[in-house]
Amino acid sequence: MKKIIALIICTLAVVMLAACSGDPAETSDTGKSGGTNVPAQTNSNDASDAVKPVFVYNGVTIEMNALADDVIAALGDPVSTYESPSCAFQGTDINYNYGSIEITVYENEGERRIYSLFVKDDLVSTPEGLSIGSPESDAFSIYGDESKTQSGNIIYNGKGASVTVTFADGKVASIEYTATFD
Repeated sequence: MKKIIALIICTLAVVMLAACSGDPAETSDTGKSGGTNVPAQTNSNDASDAVKPVFVYNGVTIEMNALADDVIAALGDPVSTYESPSCAFQGTDINYNYGSIEITVYENEGERRIYSLFVKDDLVSTPEGLSIGSPESDAFSIYGDESKTQSGNIIYNGKGASVTVTFADGKVASIEYTATFD
């Protein structure tokens, strides 16, 4: 268990560092929450051919870079919120913890938008059925072998968002959706 927690922390640190390295202003129902958007057997990591990854939680569709206020209102009261200095944008990000997921919201030009969504436990799944603890092979059948990174994880680049999946002991250890700025 300590290995999985350490891997998740390392993955979050890498994702946060990657977010800090770019300047986005320079680029112009199985009992688990889910739906369908990225088709199974998606074997392309080319964003021009990809679909837009979304996450569905308690019947609310969450798209990266979408206006946040309506989504946050539809999700209801979070378990907790906290602010953190934004490393991807100027100002402060607001993080909304809903138990099984955490959503990060940024403000740009007076608009609050969704930047990322982190899946925190195995009580929810992606629209394609992937959840924490799923076999590694399930992730590759959904996102394709072309999405595999040198570290053995997956980064699926869709339209306007990427999905990062990390593994530990042959199972999914973390899932994160992040807005991209094409």
